[in-house]
Amino acid sequence: MVESYVKVIGDTSGAKAENVEWFSADLATEATSEQFSASKFRIHLAINSAVKVAITLDSGTKWVYLNQGTALTADSAYVFDIPVRKTDTFNMRTDDSAGTTCHYVRISEVSMEG
Repeated sequence: MVESYVKVIGDTSGAKAENVEWFSADLATEATSEQFSASKFRIHLAINSAVKVAITLDSGTKWVYLNQGTALTADSAYVFDIPVRKTDTFNMRTDDSAGTTCHYVRISEVSMEG
């Protein structure tokens, strides 16, 4: 039987400028081991403006958008699951010139189910 694992590994809120990473240090997996060769980051977020949000798994070399590149709706809550491996380094940003204000962003590492 595989144990389940959930651990909060990052949270942030407040004003975020264009193309500035939301976490001062990249987030990395903590639970991956022989039992968990991969896990996922569960992202809970709400922002105050309709902007696109991007994530990176490689310290900012490549950015990809959440929500199929469609701007998130202002003042709405979202949950995204992102598969991650031991070597991934995670961060978030918006490339909107006005930036955004995060009501909250919470990142939990969750073991892969099944």
